[in-house]
Amino acid sequence: MTRLTSLLTAVGPLAAKATALPPVWLAANAAGSGPAEMEILIGDATGRVIGEIQPQVRGVAWKLNNYGQARLTVPRVDFEGRPWLFSFGNRILIRFGNGLPDWGGVIDPPRKWNAERVEVVAYSGEYMLDWRVTDRGRYFANATAGDIFRAVIREATDFGVELGYVWTGGGLHGPEYHFESIYDIVTRSITRRLEAVDWDVRATVDDGIIRFVANLYERRGNDYSSGSALGRRLGFVEGVNVAGRMDEQGPIINDIYLAGAGSGWGESNRIYSAARDENSRALYDLRQAGETVVDISVQETLDGAAVLRLASSAAPREIYSLTAYDYAPGRFSQYGIGDTVWLEMFSVGVGGRERGVRVVAQEYLPASNTCSLVVE
Repeated sequence: MTRLTSLLTAVGPLAAKATALPPVWLAANAAGSGPAEMEILIGDATGRVIGEIQPQVRGVAWKLNNYGQARLTVPRVDFEGRPWLFSFGNRILIRFGNGLPDWGGVIDPPRKWNAERVEVVAYSGEYMLDWRVTDRGRYFANATAGDIFRAVIREATDFGVELGYVWTGGGLHGPEYHFESIYDIVTRSITRRLEAVDWDVRATVDDGIIRFVANLYERRGNDYSSGSALGRRLGFVEGVNVAGRMDEQGPIINDIYLAGAGSGWGESNRIYSAARDENSRALYDLRQAGETVVDISVQETLDGAAVLRLASSAAPREIYSLTAYDYAPGRFSQYGIGDTVWLEMFSVGVGGRERGVRVVAQEYLPASNTCSLVVE
């Protein structure tokens, strides 16, 4: 396989600048005095756009199967001049001129004040699912992960999140929930115990309304590591468009015991499941773990949960923390959360690493025009 480094004529971020493209500006800023690389719209609690702001943006983050944050600093005089724009619960939409995807969320605590400025935090749309809970005794039977995802969002009191694409494949499950937050159901049950699937909440603005749409995917993102997706191969090459480190993390677990819903601990009082990985045990010795999973009452679902848990813990995880520059062979506009790209790092591990990695977290840092990435 041809290394990406062999396709470049020079090594290092400065040498790679020849491949960078000029920024594409969105529109004139609010004052009309020049271009703005970011456009930041504010909506009220219903999503109706009520204004535009120009704070200092310290960072904007996206995460796989989780919510990210946008960290803003507002001069105090600007905040006090239009305080209604920064009310807790207000919606926010950030558009970028450098190819990054739109980021939408909601303003919420904490908020920090001093004599000169106010630090404001917004959370991406996934966070809003934590505002609603199920009824007591919400039982499912013979339902796919997509059926459950669709039902718990649709049945919640309206909170401004609509349903988008929902994958309905996979097995049939029978979990039960009692006053459990929709966010916890999606992040802990649907995408961890029931199926190895992904989800997100995306934001758009339509007819002056900031709207949020929840999606469930069999797998989010494309595989660009071999050029199979859209005919192009993308990558992170140390010394060219990334710098960083690798961490090997645990815990290593190769013998798992799960107990499902029920009362008492006799053989007939509840369901049980176990899974083990003999190869992992031979390499790392016996590593056991147990857990009670009260939301699962179907044997097949519990068995699947044990297999999923084992698959993610039988070996150490290689996690890479990278600083990425907007240069080829991986421009900011070319990859996103969930995508798999090729990685070449020669300063980590024994003999370096050349492998496909998946983007699981990304934070854009405007001050340095870099992205802080977590890939694994």
